[in-house]
Amino acid sequence: MNIKKIISFLNVFSIANIAILLIYNFENSRYFIKNIIVAVLNEEVAININNIYLMILPSLKWLIYIYIIFILVVVIYKMIKYYINRFKQRKEAMQASGINKDLYDYLNDYDKKCFVIIGDWGVGKTYTVDNFFDRYFKYEKRDVYRISCFGMENRKEVLEELKNVFEKQDKSLRKYTINILNKIPIIGGLLEDALKSDYEFKDLKERSIFIFDDLERINIPKYKNRYTREWYRVRNIRENPRERTPLNEIYKEFKEVEGAFGEIDNSLEKIKEEINIEKFNVITGLINELIERYNMKVIVICNKEEIDKKFFYDVFECKIESILYKIKTEHDITVNLTKRNINDKLYLEKNIKKEIEEFFIDNAECIDNIWAKNNISNVRILSKSISAFIEIVENYKIEKEYYRDLFFTILITYIADFTGEISYLEQITKGEIIKAFYEKHMLMLRTDNAMDKMGILYIISSDPDTYNIRWMGLDLGTAWSIGIHNYEGIREELEIYDNYNYEEEKNIFCTNKELVVEKGKKYKFDNLIYLLKTNADNIDKILKIMKEGDIDYISHTSFRYGNTIFADIYDKKDANKSEIIFSILNAYQIDDTILPKIFENLKDVIDMSEIKKHSKTIGMNINRTIQDKYIKFWEEKDEIVST
Repeated sequence: MNIKKIISFLNVFSIANIAILLIYNFENSRYFIKNIIVAVLNEEVAININNIYLMILPSLKWLIYIYIIFILVVVIYKMIKYYINRFKQRKEAMQASGINKDLYDYLNDYDKKCFVIIGDWGVGKTYTVDNFFDRYFKYEKRDVYRISCFGMENRKEVLEELKNVFEKQDKSLRKYTINILNKIPIIGGLLEDALKSDYEFKDLKERSIFIFDDLERINIPKYKNRYTREWYRVRNIRENPRERTPLNEIYKEFKEVEGAFGEIDNSLEKIKEEINIEKFNVITGLINELIERYNMKVIVICNKEEIDKKFFYDVFECKIESILYKIKTEHDITVNLTKRNINDKLYLEKNIKKEIEEFFIDNAECIDNIWAKNNISNVRILSKSISAFIEIVENYKIEKEYYRDLFFTILITYIADFTGEISYLEQITKGEIIKAFYEKHMLMLRTDNAMDKMGILYIISSDPDTYNIRWMGLDLGTAWSIGIHNYEGIREELEIYDNYNYEEEKNIFCTNKELVVEKGKKYKFDNLIYLLKTNADNIDKILKIMKEGDIDYISHTSFRYGNTIFADIYDKKDANKSEIIFSILNAYQIDDTILPKIFENLKDVIDMSEIKKHSKTIGMNINRTIQDKYIKFWEEKDEIVST
C-alpha cells in the first residue's frame, strides 16, 4: 500500500470517527439512532452497541488527535517544501538569460508596460511562454489568465471569453459552495444563478497576468467583389483615336465602367482595412485598460508581419509602452518537442514510448544540427515530422532498425513540401543513399543555383552524421501528412527498401573505398559513369571494371537522366536498355575521348540492328547525338575490320 492510499484511508476513517463523535455528543441524535436500531433489530442490541461504543470512545478520540497531528505535519511539510521550491525557482530565474530573464523581470517590476513577443508562425512563441511559466513561475502566487484572440470580432466576445476563463480558474470558497449547491435537485440551478459572480476586473487580484495569444488572428471579414476591374477589363477592343466609330464609343464606355469598378475595389479595400484596424483596437484598448486602470501584467503573443505596420507602431510603440522580444528558432528543441508529442499521445504502448524516447535522445544533437542548418523558423514542421514518425511507428509496429532512415525520410519530405522542392524527391529510388543521389544529380545539373534548389538534400548529404541516410520512399514520407492513416502499402515499401543493394554506393560516396573487380559482383552502370567523371586518375581502372565486371545497365531507373523519367528500378521487364544507356551518357556529358572506350564494352549489350532500325523514331526522350556517335563508331569499326 503506497502513501497516497494510506492518506486516503486515514481521511475516510477520520471523517467517519468525527461523524460518530458528533452523533454521540448530541442527545437528540443519540436518541434518533437508538430508535432506528430498536426498530430494525431490538432494544437489547441497541444497548449492546451503545456499551461497545462507550468502550472504544477514548480510542476514537485518540485516533482523531493522531490524525489531526498527522495532518498538521503534512501541511507543515508541504509548506516548507513549497517555499524551498519557490526559493530555488527564484534563484534559477535570476540566473536565467534571454527571454526567461526579461520576462521574469517584467512580471516582478511595477512599471505599467506590456510585454510583446513577436515571431513567425510556428517559431515556438507560445511554447516559450508555457515553458517559462512551468519552469520559472510555477510556485508564484499570481493568477495567470490565457486568452486566444482567434476569431474574435468585438469587445463583447472578448469580455465573454475573459469571464469564461475567470470562471474556470476560480478556486474560491464561494465557487466551491456554488458547485455543491448546483447539485441540489430542482433548485440547484436557481441557487447557482443567484449566487454566481459577475467576474469584473476590479474583483481580480492586482498584478494578475493576462496572456493574449494569436493577436494577428482576430476575425477579419473577407469581401469578394463579383465584378472587379480585372473582370471588366477590355482585352479585345482597341481604340483608334483618329476615327469616330461605334467600336471606339463602345471602347470608351467599357473603359469608364472599368474605372468605376476599380474605384469600388479601392473603396472595399479601404473599408476592409478600417474594419481590420477597428477590431484590433478592441483588443488593444482592453489591454491598455488592464495595464493602466487595473495594474495588471499583460503578455501579447503575435506574428508582427501579419498586422498593419503603422497600427502596430502606433499602438505598441507609442500608445502602450511595450517591451518587444522576437523569438527565433532554438537549436536544442528536438527533445522538448518529442516529450510534448509523446505526452499528447496517451495511447502509446510503454515499450514503444520508451524506444521512441531513446531514439530521439540519442539523435537529438544530430536532428537539432540539421534543423538549424536548414534555416526554417517554423518549428511546427519539425514537430509534425516527429508526430508523424511516432504515429507510423506505433500503428505499423516499425522495427527499431528502420527508425533513423524513416524519421529523416519524413523530415526531408515535410521540409521539401514546405519549401516547394518536393518534385526532386520523386526521383530518388527507394533504398538509395541520399548522398549518392545528390552527388550524381549535382554533377548532371551543372547550374550555379542547384544547391539552393536541393537545400535539405545538400544538408543531409554534407553532414557527417547523416551522409549515409537512405531514402525510404516519398509515399511513406507523405502518407501521414496527407491523412492516409491506414497506408496498407507500408510493408511493400519496406521490402523494396530492404532489397535495394546500397553497398556499392556506400563504398563510393560514404567510405571512399576504391573499386576493384570482384568475380560475381554486379556493378551499376550509372555509378561507374559517375566515377569516370570524378576520378580522372583511375579512368583505366574503371574502364577495366566495365569490361570485366558484371554490369547492371538499368539500375536507378527512377532517376531523371536528361529529360527522361524511367519506370521504377524493380520493374525492369519493360525497360528500354538502349534508351537508358544513351540517356545516362548524355546526362553526364562524357568526353568524346572516353566515349569510344565505353562503346567498346556496349557492342554485346546494345542491339545495333534495333538502333539502326529505329534511329529516326527511337525515343523523343533521349539525346540523338550520343546515339548517332554510337552508330558512327561501330560503322567505322566495321569498315576497318572489312578492310
